[in-house]
Amino acid sequence: FKEKGLSLRITRDFYCEKIVAEEEFLEHLGSCTVANLVGEKTIGVCESVEPESANSKRKIAGIPHLQVYKM
Repeated sequence: FKEKGLSLRITRDFYCEKIVAEEEFLEHLGSCTVANLVGEKTIGVCESVEPESANSKRKIAGIPHLQVYKM
């Protein structure tokens, strides 16, 4: 997907190692230092526990995308 000089390539190898329930997703999110999230549901769950992440959300060709960095 491309829009205004931005490109988003969604591949199963990168974004979908395995499908997990919301609880497991939140466990992984809590322990990671970098997360690349795609889709309304995934980003919505992230925003429910990290509301400040909503400020970094953007759409590329209509696809919601969020990068989360934790230090």
